Amino acid sequence: MVKKVNMMRAMTGPKVGAGHVVLRTLYIHAIRPLTDFATPALNTLSEWQWEKLEVAQNNAMRAIVKAPMWTKIENLHMETGLTSLQTRAERLTACFATKLITRARESDIKNGLLRALNLNRDVYIKKTWLLCAADAVSRQELKDAILSKGPDTMSPDYSTPAPWESPPAVFNILQTGTRKADCDDVQIRSQARQREISMADPMQFLQSQRDEHKLLLQEQREKQKRLLQEQSEE
Repeated sequence: MVKKVNMMRAMTGPKVGAGHVVLRTLYIHAIRPLTDFATPALNTLSEWQWEKLEVAQNNAMRAIVKAPMWTKIENLHMETGLTSLQTRAERLTACFATKLITRARESDIKNGLLRALNLNRDVYIKKTWLLCAADAVSRQELKDAILSKGPDTMSPDYSTPAPWESPPAVFNILQTGTRKADCDDVQIRSQARQREISMADPMQFLQSQRDEHKLLLQEQREKQKRLLQEQSEE
């Protein structure tokens, strides 16, 4: 992570001159995912190990906003919109633990998390992954909601449809004739209406497409005639 932050600093030089948006995008998509991927293992880090990671992110935030060393960390978080790595790891761990607990399928890790949620942390002080995940769930105030909800199972009234039955809904994704960015509101509505006609009555849509094609051919012929007349006059 430190090497990638140093690479970010090099990108702020006069030769490259990367701006705020480029540096922030680089950090979010290329540097911070390293810690996101290692979140299950990071929960057992000691405080001084967390400080090293936080210092690396603080250096990255200073490089993004080009802030001096005396800038407060709170201001860096506010300017870049980034939270501390420890807070982010805690939130990701809580989400991951919630998915495991609410999963309908039984597993050893799910049962271990449920036991860890009910342990007295004043007695069990070891920093194992299960206990750290349970602490993250409790700090995010998700414990009561998870335990009261129970596993996320199917509704008893749900039945899997047979393969020969028609699907409950059909979605048609059709491309427009031109890019939406190049069209105004009237053209977009007109093209949307044409696509609706094509789904309702394919033959009527084909007829409208033929008419449009004839108009386009006629316009092209007229343009060619005008060009030939201009060339002959010259």
